[in-house]
Amino acid sequence: MTNSILAVSELSSLSHIDLYVVGGSVSGNLPASLGAKANEEISRFKVDKAFIGVHSISFDAGLTAISDAEMQMKQSIIRTTSKVIVLADSSRFSFFRKFFFKRSYVSFRLLFSLFSFIMC
Repeated sequence: MTNSILAVSELSSLSHIDLYVVGGSVSGNLPASLGAKANEEISRFKVDKAFIGVHSISFDAGLTAISDAEMQMKQSIIRTTSKVIVLADSSRFSFFRKFFFKRSYVSFRLLFSLFSFIMC
């Protein structure tokens, strides 16, 4: 299952993968379906593992997203899964770069018990 238009483009030609695409609105610079409809669809599922990307990781703000709609989608995903795996490289950590964080969608103190990280 994905809300990513890029993932759909890459995975749709593979015959051994059954892919469910979450509906919603696609607009702006983010190639993903977002919004109330997408969040509602996500909430109907229970998944074992979810892989999510983040805009940044901050000790003060936690995981961050670049828009409220993206933040709400990530919250929906986090609520429906047993394990969240955050995909990030070192540039996503705030102490490596100066950046104003718009919003955080999860407290950093919860990260180590709820999340795993794949770093590159």
